[in-house]
Amino acid sequence: MNILFIGLIIQWFEAFVSKVLVMPYQLARNIICCATFFVAIACGLLMTIVLDVLPIWLKSPVAHCIENCIFLNPLLICSVAIFSVPSWKKEFIEGIPFLKKIRNEPKSSQSALNPEDETREYFNQLRNAWL
Repeated sequence: MNILFIGLIIQWFEAFVSKVLVMPYQLARNIICCATFFVAIACGLLMTIVLDVLPIWLKSPVAHCIENCIFLNPLLICSVAIFSVPSWKKEFIEGIPFLKKIRNEPKSSQSALNPEDETREYFNQLRNAWL
C-alpha cells in the first residue's frame, strides 16, 4: 500500500514538473526565433546598402529601417514574451479597452468572497489546472 501511494505521488510530481518546465523552453524558443528574424532582416538590409544594390535615393530610408530593427528590437521581444505565456496574453488583451468593445465581451465583475471561499476556489482552480 505504501509503495502504491509513493508511486502515485511520483507520477503526479513528474506530470507537474514536465508541465512547468515546458513553458520556459517555449518562451525561450519564441524569443530566440524573433530576435534571429530581426537580426537577419537588419543584416540583409545592411548588405543591400554595402553592396550598392539599392539606388541612392533609397539608401536613407533603408538605413532608417536598419536603425529601427536595432533599436525597436526590445519592443518586439517584449510583445513576443507577453503573447507566449497564456496568462500574460489574457491579461494583456483584457487590458486593451477598445478590444473589449470590438469583441463585445461583458466586463468581468468580481464578486466579493469571504476568505475561506476564496481560498477554496483558488485551490480548486489549482487542482483542475494540473489534472
